[in-house]
Amino acid sequence: MFINKLLYVFTILIISFLALFFFNDSSLNFLKKNLPKEFKLYIKNKVFNDEIDFFILNNYKKILYNQHFLPKTQFEDLDFQVVKLDFVKDHYQEYQKTFIKKFFIENVNNDLFVNSNNDFYVFKSFDLKKNKKISTNLNEFNFVDILGVSKVNDYLILSVNEKKLNSKCGNLKILYAEISYSFLKFDNFYTFDEKCLKSIVGGRVEKYNFKSDDGFLITTGAYGEENLSIPQDESNYYGKIIFFDLNKRKPIIFSKGHRNPQGLFVGKNVILSTEHGDYGGDEINNII
Repeated sequence: MFINKLLYVFTILIISFLALFFFNDSSLNFLKKNLPKEFKLYIKNKVFNDEIDFFILNNYKKILYNQHFLPKTQFEDLDFQVVKLDFVKDHYQEYQKTFIKKFFIENVNNDLFVNSNNDFYVFKSFDLKKNKKISTNLNEFNFVDILGVSKVNDYLILSVNEKKLNSKCGNLKILYAEISYSFLKFDNFYTFDEKCLKSIVGGRVEKYNFKSDDGFLITTGAYGEENLSIPQDESNYYGKIIFFDLNKRKPIIFSKGHRNPQGLFVGKNVILSTEHGDYGGDEINNII
């Protein structure tokens, strides 16, 4: 009886290694159903310690072999410290049907501005031990999500997902406010009035000077749409990287063919955009 059980466990282990090697879902499901509970508990207690991140373990197929998490990275040994922001509010993530802690940070004149939902806070000189709340008029606007916050000259630029009444879609709206430490009065800068989309993504803003015009770049996405031609359609501003002149406020298509470009970096001679694939296939694009 003992030998039979030992052979059974040994067979399961062999299949386990094959499953891990080939990343086969059916094999993994077979293991999940057939490994004895006592054996799984034994492995967990003996092999893994309390610090193991089981979320990462359960999603190992989505993780690259050289992917690391803070404070460990591929390139730098960071002096990593955890600072709790008690004022960060729960934000409902529609596509995941769950609540998350979501906030944005921005360096404003060597002070740290933090946005959480409709509230702004400032940490003077990056002193993370004390903060001051800055009042805003964001409650006057109808939006379900803030997508990006960025300093452009003397203004804070916000990109938001504008909610459409009695509709399951939305539009990307850009708001702006002159930088203030007492009250941020936001006004509408531009609204993308094309046919609204089911998913409003992107919204990353970075300061940029284009043909001697002072302004900014903003990313817009177009994933999850039945019309797959939107990112290439020059009559539509979604699925693009758009340039806006601060004064003219006229959108100029700077780059097209994007799916979900959420990251944007603008350096002296380079523009990089990070873009999500549907499952893997993420990209870093050099925008010319």
